[in-house]
Amino acid sequence: MSGKTSQRALSAAISQGILGSPSLTYEPGKPKHAGLFYDLDEFESGLDRAEEAFGKDVLHAIAVKANPVSAMLKIILKKGHGLECASITEVLHGMDLGFPPEKIVFDSPVKTEPELSMTTIEYYLKD
Repeated sequence: MSGKTSQRALSAAISQGILGSPSLTYEPGKPKHAGLFYDLDEFESGLDRAEEAFGKDVLHAIAVKANPVSAMLKIILKKGHGLECASITEVLHGMDLGFPPEKIVFDSPVKTEPELSMTTIEYYLKD
């Protein structure tokens, strides 16, 4: 994150009641809220830089484990990139968001027979 707007975004979220107090104290039984702040321009620029460096003929697969947020994954999909999935849950999440099987790299070192069966069937029945 470039940090250009993160402090303003955090302050605005707190002042508008979207996030609670910035205090770090924990009170049992009281909900704690979390906020994720993304510099979307920088995120998309990073995707563009990968494509510029390696070309459009390379599948740029972003690790779902590093960023499973649906809205971010949809940006990846819109840009034409793919997903790297280490679990069947990540594969299903990507498919639910509209990633075609050929844009999903399922590279878990420990795949079960049902997972292999399901992912192979999904790939060959995609059309």
